[in-house]
Amino acid sequence: LAIGPSALITILNLLSARMALTSVGLLTVALCLQSAMPSTVQRHNVHTLPPGRASRACWRNGRCLRTLPRGLRALGGASSSVDEQGGGTVAGASFDWWGHWYPMSPLQDLPRDRPTRLTLLGVDFAIWWDSVHEQWRCFRDACPHRLAPLSEGRLEGGNLQCAYHGWEFGGDGACERIPQLPTDAALPLGKACAVAYPTQEVQGLLWIFPTPDASAAAAAAPPARIPELDVAGHVDTTQAFVRDVPYSWDTLVENLVDPSHVPFAHHGIILKRAAAEPLPIRVRDLGVEGWTAVQEPPPKNGSWDLQWSPPCMLYYKIQRPKVFVGIGSYCVPTAPGRARLITRFPFRFPSPAIAWLLRLQPRWLNHMGQNLVMDSDVVFLHLQERKLRASEDATRWRKSFYMPAEADRGVAAFRTWLQRHGGGAPAWGPAAAREVSAKELPSEAPRRELLDRFAQHTAVCASCRRTFRRLDSAVPALCSLAFLLLMAAAAGPHRWAPTLALVAGLSALASAAVWRLRQGLLFREWPTRKWRRG
Repeated sequence: LAIGPSALITILNLLSARMALTSVGLLTVALCLQSAMPSTVQRHNVHTLPPGRASRACWRNGRCLRTLPRGLRALGGASSSVDEQGGGTVAGASFDWWGHWYPMSPLQDLPRDRPTRLTLLGVDFAIWWDSVHEQWRCFRDACPHRLAPLSEGRLEGGNLQCAYHGWEFGGDGACERIPQLPTDAALPLGKACAVAYPTQEVQGLLWIFPTPDASAAAAAAPPARIPELDVAGHVDTTQAFVRDVPYSWDTLVENLVDPSHVPFAHHGIILKRAAAEPLPIRVRDLGVEGWTAVQEPPPKNGSWDLQWSPPCMLYYKIQRPKVFVGIGSYCVPTAPGRARLITRFPFRFPSPAIAWLLRLQPRWLNHMGQNLVMDSDVVFLHLQERKLRASEDATRWRKSFYMPAEADRGVAAFRTWLQRHGGGAPAWGPAAAREVSAKELPSEAPRRELLDRFAQHTAVCASCRRTFRRLDSAVPALCSLAFLLLMAAAAGPHRWAPTLALVAGLSALASAAVWRLRQGLLFREWPTRKWRRG
């Protein structure tokens, strides 16, 4: 990685209009990934032949060994290589899905004047700010009275008040007031209380522990932190991006452990197709608490590795001389067929001035670039997982996927971990578990819904939501201004007519530019013509 030119390009992109399409963090990641690719590796074409037309020596497990790279013939492809490195199909220690902390939202996106509904493992939670004890609270989103959602309530005197009958609950879940009882009546205990869950604030995110009355267990299981975010000199280039994706948690994780898709799915955004090269990956230490993947042989002038820390965190660490790139992704299992992605990319640059300039970038502008990346693979991921789930076999991924390349070892390692330690899928709550057993996934969504940036991101991001409201008001204001100025210029010959007409034209152009920005927070069609032709 050439530090000087790369830093200069990063600064220029930050200050240019191109930042409306892609984020500076992703551009820098592209440079690091491109430099990490091996430069001289023989390419191999994959072909399949009927077994009757090839000798047995050329086939193994129904796959033609003639089409595999020599180093993979002994391994039998990506899946078998994981088995030999510590993964496999034999059940091991079970992962406790309800015994870990989950990041739910950036703190800056949570309103303090009203409760918010968030979903985890198929269970709805009501998140609210306790002004008395000055901390975030988490209740099960059901009033004990008649199961009305507490997230539809309001905050009253430091309590959470149910919108249906006005029952009020303190920060610990205790019922503080029942308006339907006499004022001197003793309040019932036990069943009248809301179900409360542990919360904590770590690295700018709100975390919840989805088991009530589990303070000791919560204290014994610390959240999965990104170490570099606690070290001075690192800057989060994504500024805590969030998107609720219309596909399952396992599909999201599988996509993120696969760096070889980037030059194709994200062509022209992060890398270009011409940059694609074989990527030798080796998986280490696969166990109930996750695994690590490294590139072997390592890239020149640096190193990179990937750490999977269940249930949520994927963390790439790319080290170059004087530059560190961290790519942190929290994958939150919200409901069957749904997941939430929270990204944190800690970068360290050789000059503090570069980090200072990055912090000047508006958060909403950064997120428009992140949304473009998410748009470019959301449709086919939504459709792909429905094809995978067409089979009821617990090992369907091994029978459905054909993964001859070493670049697929991260996918095989994750699927092996999920099957061996995770029970094959997240441990959904009772209501969601019934939905999974009956239907498995929601019905296929229309394309417009899959690419709905407003519902998936803008509505849950404070910066983008605020910017959208401002842009939404600016468009009619600028149009009205352009119309009035044009009418004034056409009212009669006077010396200000040319100036008024010019300002009217500029106002119209500004209105069009603002409208385009507004649309970038709502919806963008994908793929574009440029992507198809390029």
